This record gives sequence, C-alpha cells and structure tokens, in this order.
Amino acid sequence: MHALKKWALYVGLASLAGLVLVGVASANPVGVTINTSLTRTWHWSIQKSVDTPSLTLAPGQSATVNYSVTAATTGFTDSNWNVSGVVSAFPDGSGSPAVVVTKEVITVPPGTGNQTFLGSGCSLPLPATLNSGDPPLTCPYSIPLPNGNTQTLEAAVYHPDGSGNTASGTVSFGPPTTINKVDDCVDVTDSIAGTLGSVCQSTAPHTFTYPETISVPASTPCGTTLTFPNTATFVTNTTGTKGSASSSVSVNVQCPTTVTLTSTQQLTMLDNATVTAPTGSPTPTGTVTFNLFTTSDCSGTPLFTDTETLSGGQASTPTGTLVSSAGTFLWQVQYNGDANYQPATSNCGDESVTVSNG
Repeated sequence: MHALKKWALYVGLASLAGLVLVGVASANPVGVTINTSLTRTWHWSIQKSVDTPSLTLAPGQSATVNYSVTAATTGFTDSNWNVSGVVSAFPDGSGSPAVVVTKEVITVPPGTGNQTFLGSGCSLPLPATLNSGDPPLTCPYSIPLPNGNTQTLEAAVYHPDGSGNTASGTVSFGPPTTINKVDDCVDVTDSIAGTLGSVCQSTAPHTFTYPETISVPASTPCGTTLTFPNTATFVTNTTGTKGSASSSVSVNVQCPTTVTLTSTQQLTMLDNATVTAPTGSPTPTGTVTFNLFTTSDCSGTPLFTDTETLSGGQASTPTGTLVSSAGTFLWQVQYNGDANYQPATSNCGDESVTVSNG
C-alpha cells in the first residue's frame, strides 16, 4: 500500500532581500505563473495661439489670421497594481500517491501575517488527493498590490509535517504587463472651427491649425478696439475630464489719415432760341428742336436733342444735358415751321462751348 503525503498550498510575495524559502520534500512538485496588470490614467493639457494677435483695420476691412491648437499629455498616474496567475501542484512522479490537504495561502510578503487563503476556483476541492499520473491541482490567485515595486513571488506546497516545496518568480510591472488605459485619448473642439479631431497618447502631442477671417463691420466707429475671442476644449474619452485654452485677436479700428481728392467740372448745357417774324407779320408758332453736337460740322447723332414749343416766338431747353468730358460742343437749332412760315435752321457753330479739364 502506498504511503500518503498531505500538502498545503500557498502563494507568497516577499522582497528580494527577504525571501523565505520552504524546505523541499521532493523534486519541484510546484509551479506558478505570474501575470501583472495596472491602471494607467493619462493627464492632458491644451494650448491655443494665433499668429497675429493684434491688427489695425479700417471699418469694413478684414484680414486672415491662423490659429494653432496643441493637445499634449503631461504624464500619467499608475494605480490598481495587481499580480495574478495559477499555482500548480504536481503529483509525485515516483508512483507514490500524494494527498494535498487543508489550504492554499497567499502571504504578502511571507512572514508578515497578511495572508489570503485560496481555495475558490481550484481544479479540485481541498483537501484533494493526487495519485501518480493525475493532472496537477491548479488554483488561481489574484493579489492587489500597494505599488509597482519589483518583488519576488513565492508559491509553496506544504505537507502536514511542515515540510514543503516551493516555486518563485519576479513580479515586475514592465512589459508584458497588462495596462488598463484610462483617459488615453481626447476629443478636441474649437469655438470657431468646431470639431478639430481626436488625439491619443500614442500620437501626442498633436497640433491642429486653421485660418480665420477677422472682419470689422463697416459701421464701427473709428478709434474703437474690438476683441475676437476663441476657445479650444478637450474632453477625455474615459472620465470626461475637460480642459480649455483661449486666444484672442485685438483689432484697433482706425480710419485712414490721408485721403485722395479729385474733382471734375460738370457743365449743364442749356440753349435758348427766338424766332422773329417780319414787321407787321404774325408771331411764329410751332416748335423748335435743339441739337447739341460734338462734331465740328454738326454731323452724326447729336449728344443731346430736345424739341420745345414756341411761346411768344421763344423756346428754351428746360433741363439741358450734363457735360463732364473735355471738348467742343456745338448747338444747332431748327425751327420746324407753322402755317405762316417755312422751317429754318441755324448755322452749325453759331453757338459753341469749349470745356477743358486739367
């Protein structure tokens, strides 16, 4: 009949300098896997600037400026350090049956009395009997740690007589530690440009740029100072933490100190005609047509023409025409006749006006 060995199983954490080893009863019947994890929370900042923070513009003028928005991480905080894995107790390969009894214990660190008793989730309930050829007894563990310091993890299988077997390994929070990311990305918006985009810690810092036209209303009084504010904001993707930065453009509204003045003379061309009948004859009636020409022989289409009715043998242009260009202008007047008199036309050039600008 095979003798029975009774074991108790524990996992312990100890500093490298203070590792406590338990006596080995047989060749390495204990194995342990070590997996580390932590929570990493990133912190963010945002900066906003404009290439031209001050402008001088007149009412109705505008100018284009360029804004820059930079989202960057300022570091991170680690928390929730944890080590987890599986402790395995292997049966004695010599052919003797083995019994694993009573308990599994996690001590952080060993010898301090800070013990956590395992048992839940084991592949067999404790106490458990392992015969030669049986699969190992496996028990999961998960231990929260107060910090990320490097430590030594020790797993041991105890016999009822106090002897035992151990396995150990280093707990380190370098790769391939599982990092649970918090606030590792931000969404960036702008009060003028709207949604700028997302930035994650792997691509930070990132700068967004965009142009903006600054316009001064035409009704703005000279001497006024206008301020055009602008704010950019980030929101983190996990906790919704916000941050913002502002930049503004100051506009000094000034009217031009010098003006350009030009003047052009404008003359209203008017004419008057008198149709005289022979002595003792009736006063002429009918109409008179006034034609103003720019050609020297009064040919072509007149610049201005107007037909007026005689009154007492006289007629005149009531409004005339406005002339601003230089040149010589010649009137030619035509009496259109009536029942008593034939039509008559004045000589071209009898009336002329010369306009000179300059």
